[in-house]
Amino acid sequence: MDNIVRFLIFSAIMLLVAFGTYGLMVNLLPEIVVNKRKKRAEGKYYELLLKTIEQGTIEEDGIHSIYNRFNEKLSNIFVIIDISYEEFLESFKFYVLENVNDEALIKKVNQKLKPILDIIKEENPYANVDERQRRVLLSIEETMKNSSTITASERTAIRGNLNELAIAFVEKQERLLRSQKLNKWTVPISIVSVLATVFFGIIQLFS
Repeated sequence: MDNIVRFLIFSAIMLLVAFGTYGLMVNLLPEIVVNKRKKRAEGKYYELLLKTIEQGTIEEDGIHSIYNRFNEKLSNIFVIIDISYEEFLESFKFYVLENVNDEALIKKVNQKLKPILDIIKEENPYANVDERQRRVLLSIEETMKNSSTITASERTAIRGNLNELAIAFVEKQERLLRSQKLNKWTVPISIVSVLATVFFGIIQLFS
């Protein structure tokens, strides 16, 4: 009778551990694979873009073509990852700063990208900011433009401050996203840990 009880308890615990592990794999494995492939795609297309800028053989339409190819590559990775042209260029700039030691090449990249980013931000300001915060920033800028008491230099200073505020908003959104991803990992791992603890505790109890 004791052997039967032990077997039933052992089987139940094993099922719980199996379901917990399955839930962990279903929730996290796809995200791990997607992120790995996204990083690989970034490395490939960033290096291609860096090489063409270094050689001086690319103009804005060529840069946009590389961006389109990059996005097309991402669309083949399980889920579609929506990355704007501005995000792609800003991420590429960060990649260059992290991986290139040639100051002249870094300057060349910045000189090539700055006019493009300026046009994007002029046509679609604060595009990477949350919609509600974006509306507030645009409202402030519109009020500033319509004011007759603000000088040109003051407008430039205010616009610079608004851009800094927009960057702060984006950084806050990124921190929140990282926190959400961390919580997504924590819950299933905690469940598996608890199940494993219970399993080994019962094994020790009946041994």
